[in-house]
Amino acid sequence: MNIGKAIGLILLVGSVLFVVALINVGNHAVDVVAHQVSQPDSATDLIMRSRETAPVEPANSQSSSWLGAGLLALGVGVSGIMIFLLRGGAEFLRQWRLVLKRPQHQHPSPRWSPLGEVRVLPEWTDDMRVRPVRRLPDGGYDEEMDSSFTV
Repeated sequence: MNIGKAIGLILLVGSVLFVVALINVGNHAVDVVAHQVSQPDSATDLIMRSRETAPVEPANSQSSSWLGAGLLALGVGVSGIMIFLLRGGAEFLRQWRLVLKRPQHQHPSPRWSPLGEVRVLPEWTDDMRVRPVRRLPDGGYDEEMDSSFTV
């Protein structure tokens, strides 16, 4: 006989014996529990049972109060969100969209090109006109601004 077959046969016989032993122990345990249940209550059990008090509140009403509190909190939350959206939701969503918006491609400066080309600005000539700029008044703040221009 092969060693592998012998080990398999030993394991099979051992598992069958283990199952039979478990069934016997289980039957004995069930019989012991049934015998203990059929016994009358002891004096200690009777005294302890007489000192028990009735529950203050049934368990069902306690869970229903938590259910009511949860529904109330849900209603308050939904109402608050609706009021927020009706009063300022559009502005909030606009700002949120701006925050999440991807940055656009930045255009290169007109003086520099990524290709290495240098754009030359026109040379300054004397015939280019300069816009006149207002001059601030010489006096205090109460005086009106002088309407003359400097060139």
